[in-house]
Amino acid sequence: LVLQGEELAVYRAELGDLFHVVVVGVDEELPFKREEKLDVPPQDVIDAAISLGAVAFIAHPYWSMLTLKDLITLNNFLGIEVYNTTCDLSIGKGLSSVHWDMLLTSNRKVYGLAVDDAHWHISNIRPPDTCVSWVMVKAVEKTKDAVIEALKKGLFYSSTGPMIKRILVEDDCIKVWSSKCKSIKFIADIWRGSRVSARPNEYIEYAEYRLRGDEKYVRIECEGIDGSMAWSNPIFFV
Repeated sequence: LVLQGEELAVYRAELGDLFHVVVVGVDEELPFKREEKLDVPPQDVIDAAISLGAVAFIAHPYWSMLTLKDLITLNNFLGIEVYNTTCDLSIGKGLSSVHWDMLLTSNRKVYGLAVDDAHWHISNIRPPDTCVSWVMVKAVEKTKDAVIEALKKGLFYSSTGPMIKRILVEDDCIKVWSSKCKSIKFIADIWRGSRVSARPNEYIEYAEYRLRGDEKYVRIECEGIDGSMAWSNPIFFV
């Protein structure tokens, strides 16, 4: 199943680079001219995507050096790229979890996606940037409409290796089942949250977090035994 999409680099962010907005689920080119990209606000791209029934998310905030001020001004986007393979393998700026947590702590309900952004820039100092990261979608069927609907609802997690098999909220406790991991982290706002780690040369496949009662959100990160990662979407409490 192939979903058509488009990435547009537009406007100027606070620190000088462009906003890269990825749109997934469009069957036609968006009505923006390449030569006018500096005059197109990113919100216009997001709004155009939504009007066509598609989803839009912000690409590689760390690589683009976007600030919270840049991101907080935008509305109705699906989320951000929490991890971008080619940005990581090229210049080491592929992980944008801090951007994500700043948005979430600011009460913005956005999701996190892991993507390859494959450029096929392969050399003796850079491994392939394809089939490294992906999104696992819980869709009712393998169709464009079902996948887009699942993305809109946040029914997915992102990974570069580990599987998140199940997440259950029960009796003020978040329980997580995964593939073999070195650690399972419960990331929440400010200093809240917890990390459960395996002993040396061992692994865990389950962890739980007892809610304090004042968390805005909790999301889960699973670290595989090889250092690969998986990210759940946030569970919101406010």
